[in-house]
Amino acid sequence: MVEKGRKVVSGGIEEIARGLAPHRVVHIRVVGDAAAALAFFLVQPQVTGAEADAGAVRFDHAGDDGDLADLVARAVAQGVRVCEVGVARADLEDIFLRTTKGRLQGAACRPPARRRRRAKGCWRPGSASASATA
Repeated sequence: MVEKGRKVVSGGIEEIARGLAPHRVVHIRVVGDAAAALAFFLVQPQVTGAEADAGAVRFDHAGDDGDLADLVARAVAQGVRVCEVGVARADLEDIFLRTTKGRLQGAACRPPARRRRRAKGCWRPGSASASATA
């Protein structure tokens, strides 16, 4: 990614996203008691910011794919009825907004041009000198 002619960051989207945020947002939909599922996830290692909403639990997870698989297996073993697991993936726009300072190159970000001042004595429509010559 380049900003104002300088390389800001390089690499694959997943690699850059992982470097920007070492955690992933995980969404787990459950059948049954979401409050019980929330209670389980709140005390798990590598889980922060857990909250429940409408039959699902959402949290930040600091582990890798294997750690997440183990976490889901532990949840199921404890009686949480997991029916869907989703991981939010960063897209190119997210990465751009996190890595750049918003400085764009080109005419769109140039300051407005200064107004030209008219030289003294120049004819302007409707001026006294214009009506005197008409």
